[in-house]
Amino acid sequence: MTNDRSLISLGEVTPNNLGQLKKLNAVIFPVPYTDKFYTSVLEAPLYSRIGACTRARPLHTGLGATYL
Repeated sequence: MTNDRSLISLGEVTPNNLGQLKKLNAVIFPVPYTDKFYTSVLEAPLYSRIGACTRARPLHTGLGATYL
């Protein structure tokens, strides 16, 4: 067991980070989302969150070190 420290933070989806959400969805989910979907995300900030994770140390995947 190691003492790696991770920090996860969640924030509102805003017009400033909406592009990041679109990119994440395109990579993670095999479903295309319409502009109407993203408009509804911006209109419901209580139910829509985007997260970020940072690690102080590399995550070893066998293919080298991956930094999140």
